[in-house]
Amino acid sequence: MATSFVVTMAVLFLSACSALATGTPAKSGTSIAIMNPFTPSGEPASDIQISGTVSGSCQPSLLDSGNENARRCFTTDSVILDPCFVRGYHATVGLCINDPRNRQAIMISVNNDRSVRNLDNPPQSLTAGDPWFIQMADGRNCGAQGGGSYVVAGMRAAYRCDDESVLFGSPIQQDGVWSIRAQSAASSELTLAVVAAVWF
Repeated sequence: MATSFVVTMAVLFLSACSALATGTPAKSGTSIAIMNPFTPSGEPASDIQISGTVSGSCQPSLLDSGNENARRCFTTDSVILDPCFVRGYHATVGLCINDPRNRQAIMISVNNDRSVRNLDNPPQSLTAGDPWFIQMADGRNCGAQGGGSYVVAGMRAAYRCDDESVLFGSPIQQDGVWSIRAQSAASSELTLAVVAAVWF
């Protein structure tokens, strides 16, 4: 049997969410996925489509800080790719993915992996930080933003969605259902919107 694109799913079962959040909550709660696009032998999963190959160096990801296998890579052509996923430390190959829902990836040949395992302060879990990709209950898909984004009500513009709306701050977890502050492209108002799925 061919090995498919691996995503570890942890689904928390709950039928309701905070009345303050807008959108229809997933009946089974917010699903949590951890990216691992490799087979156990270290090859790209069989349903991954490699759209290009590059080479460069990598360091810990800025957009997926909770996943210790995520990297921010710099190609020899000075292109930044984040997140890229590797298998362990001192990796030689990474797969860089923009959207976890599709099967396309750029393969990077890593000539210098500058990530170092912190033995004194290891991550509490692969989901200790913020996710790098969010799917909202209303169908919007939102990717993490790096760099100097703007601030509203003391919260950083952390994600931009495919309808040009913006998500602020970190997701809020309550009884298995996640939510996050959202601002539509047509309004300056912040609303609390329900999250259907997150990827780390």
